[in-house]
Amino acid sequence: MSLTITTAAANLRLTTVTALKADLGDTAATYESLYDAMILRASAAIDAYCHRAFARQTYTEVMPGRGNVTLRLAEAPLSTVTSVVWDGTTLTDCSSDNAGAGFLHRTAGWPWTAQVDP
Repeated sequence: MSLTITTAAANLRLTTVTALKADLGDTAATYESLYDAMILRASAAIDAYCHRAFARQTYTEVMPGRGNVTLRLAEAPLSTVTSVVWDGTTLTDCSSDNAGAGFLHRTAGWPWTAQVDP
């Protein structure tokens, strides 16, 4: 199983200086660089604590099938599934059944390709 970031997020901040200033009722530009630094540090701390990036990124994932009708992808939620390829063939009968949890559904099922250690 492998997960590769195909297109990294341009910005890992979980909010903006404008939004923070609006929440604080701050209309001056005095602390904007401080706010930006704080947002960046807080966003990085949240990502590290949760062991994931929350910024929208594009991934390529290779994983084994286990004979079920769903696959759980490594990153969730799913916003868009661009393509699903199995054994060189692009599959068109897939859907993000539960996008919030990262599940990819295929009614015909996913062939068993996982290896089991003896």
